[in-house]
Amino acid sequence: MESLNLITHSQESVAGTGAKRKIYELTASGERVLASYLKGPMAYVNTELFRDSIAAARRVEPS
Repeated sequence: MESLNLITHSQESVAGTGAKRKIYELTASGERVLASYLKGPMAYVNTELFRDSIAAARRVEPS
């Protein structure tokens, strides 16, 4: 995705550990692509039926 200029990343030190953490961000192009995807193939995630289905699935207790 970085090679397509959709995301960038930076590294940040984790306090007290010396470890590095990658922080990913959408570029302006990435934001446009994501917005288009959410309006097209993923438009269903904004429907009441989808939200109700997710809520119902969360209420079901695992066996």
